[in-house]
Amino acid sequence: MRGGVRGSSNRANTRVYVGNLSWDVSWQDLKDHMRSVGNVVHADVLQYRDGRSSGGGIVQYSTVAEANRAIKELTDTELNERPIFVREDRETDDGRNAGGRNVGGSEVAVFVGNLNWDTSWQTLKDEFSNFNCTHADVGEEDSDGRSRGYGIVKFTSATDATRAIRAKDGSEIDGRQVEVRLDRRSSGTPSGTSGNVTRSGQASVFVGNLPWGTSWQTLKDEFSEFGVLHADVGEERDGRSRGYGIIKFGTHAEAKRAILEMDGAEIDGRNIVVKMDEGSGRYSQVGHIESNGEASVFVGNLSWDTSWQTLKDAMQCTHADVGESIDGRMRGFGIVKYSSRHEAMRAIQKMNGAEIDGRRVIVRLDNKE
Repeated sequence: MRGGVRGSSNRANTRVYVGNLSWDVSWQDLKDHMRSVGNVVHADVLQYRDGRSSGGGIVQYSTVAEANRAIKELTDTELNERPIFVREDRETDDGRNAGGRNVGGSEVAVFVGNLNWDTSWQTLKDEFSNFNCTHADVGEEDSDGRSRGYGIVKFTSATDATRAIRAKDGSEIDGRQVEVRLDRRSSGTPSGTSGNVTRSGQASVFVGNLPWGTSWQTLKDEFSEFGVLHADVGEERDGRSRGYGIIKFGTHAEAKRAILEMDGAEIDGRNIVVKMDEGSGRYSQVGHIESNGEASVFVGNLSWDTSWQTLKDAMQCTHADVGESIDGRMRGFGIVKYSSRHEAMRAIQKMNGAEIDGRRVIVRLDNKE
């Protein structure tokens, strides 16, 4: 269930993590934005040692209920023109959390994939020695001790881990180009890579929040230093831009470098969003597109009294439905449909954060399968 704040102490219960922050967001900006749902005791933007924002922040509320409200109501709202996400602060008893933020000096683990079968833990540790590596291990099969092609490297701080990722991701170790990222394990096996990586090794990247006037040529030129194979801007049937583009790179490492360096950059006066394209042949970020071309939009945080007719009138859509439980009670959300993705995106920009029946609603593309 999304929205429940968990933690090892009451303080952790009242604390949330805020991600996808714009680089220029200050702690005061963050506090002002987050106080709309409760009393903010403390707000902080996480920074690297050189003072640059890491793109994340921690906010502590007076009560658990306020923290829960922040997760439910402020996810997908915009702060400095970027949609943020809010979740529980996943700090564990030993001081580490799933996001890689270092607390109290605890080590931070990094996953290294696509290792040569012959790479030893000593070689791996030597490769990362310039970044205060404290431990290195290579995954092995239980039966015969053969390498499983990946390793885990630990660092003294999140800053050291981030520096290592930036420097070593896509580099060669023992003749193979490795993938380096934060270890996202929830069990004993590292998770696989995200994003749409083709069989040939090519990788697709989604670029959002593009100005309507940005052409495919401009997009390609902006990303040319990362090895662009192809760039395209999504268009309506009448040729109008949909405000996003898809770029293909020759390797996964090139795509990840482009994301690292271009996410939040400015193109034609707008700060763009750059992330892996998780689709399979179509643009996944357009949300749920019906076979007849309709686009579905999710509307959350609805009042229990909001009817489908009220929702339809407010959203100015072609169809509206309000979620109900078996006994007919409202579930606090609705699905509305538009005749095109362009109309859906306009509705999202206009209505996300607006009030319907006295409640500030969350409006986003419907991500159902």
